[in-house]
Amino acid sequence: MSRQHLLIAAIIILGIAGMTFWFLNNFELREEDIPTDYQGEAKTNPWFAARLFLKGMGIPAHKIDMPELNKNLPPKTATLIITTKRGTLDEKKSQRLLDWVNQGGHLMVRALEPEYYDPEEDDKRPPAPTDPLLDLLNIWPEYHYDAEWDDDLNTFELTTRERKQKEVLVDFIFNEQLKGEQKGDLTIAGFNGPQAIHRKLGKGAVTVTSQLDFITNYSIGENDHAETFWELVHWHNNPGDEVYLLHNDDMPPLWELLWRHTRTIIVALGLILLLWIMKGFFRFGPLLPQPAARRRSLLEHIEASGRFFWKDNQQNRLVSQVRQNLQRRLSRIHPGWADLNEKERETHLAELLQLPTATIHMLLHDESKHQPQDFTRLIRQLENIRKQL
Repeated sequence: MSRQHLLIAAIIILGIAGMTFWFLNNFELREEDIPTDYQGEAKTNPWFAARLFLKGMGIPAHKIDMPELNKNLPPKTATLIITTKRGTLDEKKSQRLLDWVNQGGHLMVRALEPEYYDPEEDDKRPPAPTDPLLDLLNIWPEYHYDAEWDDDLNTFELTTRERKQKEVLVDFIFNEQLKGEQKGDLTIAGFNGPQAIHRKLGKGAVTVTSQLDFITNYSIGENDHAETFWELVHWHNNPGDEVYLLHNDDMPPLWELLWRHTRTIIVALGLILLLWIMKGFFRFGPLLPQPAARRRSLLEHIEASGRFFWKDNQQNRLVSQVRQNLQRRLSRIHPGWADLNEKERETHLAELLQLPTATIHMLLHDESKHQPQDFTRLIRQLENIRKQL
């Protein structure tokens, strides 16, 4: 290796070493947590974290939708939490849920948001929102306007199932309260009244809260929200009982219903379609030879031409062709035929065939329209004359 090559290699090595030294002195490996948006079901289900929390605490928790709930109610020992505004629950369906509660179920729902009311501007408080379920329980929401905001407004007294008082910090809407509390109800109450009411019905119970936003994905990990949720679930049921959460009472899309109820048929039709498509790509055996084009005989062309002239009312044209053929034959076998006039030709031909002159005249010169049977008879007679000569 020459000195020039060694010099170039040394310069390259020094350059790489310098860049490495600079990089190591200006950069370092560090791990950082980058916040990302929710993924999977958490993007569409705000109460997904609540279900994970229950599962983490050893409670079987399931998701349920309105069509499934209308078809089959949960077991009588379960807790059903409906976080929606229950727009599809009419009085009949609400009574069905309460019948399930009387048999031992625990139903937890949120009250509908009351209409805004300002006593300084409005003379009359608006009525509570129409809610078939809460109307059957005689519970309704109202606003409370007498208090000003204070940090202590988020502190509430929770009455446990053992009738003990526990202080919890929950982000309820401080100026909203529930009305209709009865003796024996368990509550979560602040200075302005209950934010949650738990009432026994038959063998089961109903829990009504002013809102359930404190157990959403964003909020369940704050303050005493998870603890309060645990107490709400176990106001009636024992630890280990199943919990069902309904977070969307809209009708599922058509494709989801079809896949849920006709999955076997869809899979079978898909396989049949796949096999049909595959059949078009594969061929068994050689291709059949292409049959040779069939050639028509001269007689078929003549017959087709005759049918065309007949349908076009050109029968005389067909008769004229036959008469010309007859005239050409007579010119060949009888010298001087061309020199005879029309009457002489008719007389001479009548003597040869021993036919009346009027018949010969009709055969050679009649131009009237012919019926099918007359046309056939005329052609046959002309052909017979041609063959007799």
